[in-house]
Amino acid sequence: MTPDTNYQPPQELQDFLDAGELPIYIGFGSIVVNDPLKLTTIIFEARAIISKGWSNISVSDAETPSNIFLLDKCPHDWLFLRVSCVIHHGGAGTTAAGVLVGCPTPVPYNQLTTAKLASAIKTALKASTKRYAEDIGKKMRIETGV
Repeated sequence: MTPDTNYQPPQELQDFLDAGELPIYIGFGSIVVNDPLKLTTIIFEARAIISKGWSNISVSDAETPSNIFLLDKCPHDWLFLRVSCVIHHGGAGTTAAGVLVGCPTPVPYNQLTTAKLASAIKTALKASTKRYAEDIGKKMRIETGV
């Protein structure tokens, strides 16, 4: 898959990506989260890029820990090449973008706990999981259908 070659990330995003190991991506799409504070507490444990979507996660820049980057908009085809795994709302577009680049996608948000998130990330980051996701992506890229 060829990423959007015209996309230039904000300097803050590029700096975050350059500052350490590959982060995870957490995106909420059009999901409205019932308990944003609980979800924020869970996901702030990881080094992550968080696309807020409609999640109502509202923290100030001063409250955002250095292991978190809150993202407004960014093309998935560009970003998913730069993360270790994708945790998302299950929408067709995000699912396809993650699978196409061979990026593992663990645990639905509505079942999320700190323990489940940690376990899912460990599984997603295993070499065997990554190989399996890459194989699925290769198969999707050579399909001629929609």
